[in-house]
Amino acid sequence: RAFSNTSGSGQSEGVTQGSGNQGHLTGDPNATSRTGSGLGQSGSSFSLSGRSLSGALPRPEYNIQEEGIVVVEITVDRTGVVTNAQPILRGTTTQNSYLWRVAREAAMKARFNSDPNSPAFQKGTITYHFVLQ
Repeated sequence: RAFSNTSGSGQSEGVTQGSGNQGHLTGDPNATSRTGSGLGQSGSSFSLSGRSLSGALPRPEYNIQEEGIVVVEITVDRTGVVTNAQPILRGTTTQNSYLWRVAREAAMKARFNSDPNSPAFQKGTITYHFVLQ
């Protein structure tokens, strides 16, 4: 029962020092190692149902000391070309207009597989994690 005053026994390691992926959805619940460097350079991802990336996900070029997440909504045509990209608030953690601009510019360069059976224009997202180096 939630918030009850009953006794019980449980175990929790509760270790939170370091910068690992404790609580990460893809983490191993049985792992005892909590060392790591978080997202690192591979923190960017995309979501576009039924499509795959052609080449690497373009990385934004930036040179400011700012961090945060920018989610960019993309529109992709049947040939896999991004025809529109616009940062959105949902999932975005920074209001920095410079990061929004470079994320949009990078998203416009992304290319996906061609699919003649897909909708004429398909929407998805690209998420960029800007991390201080």
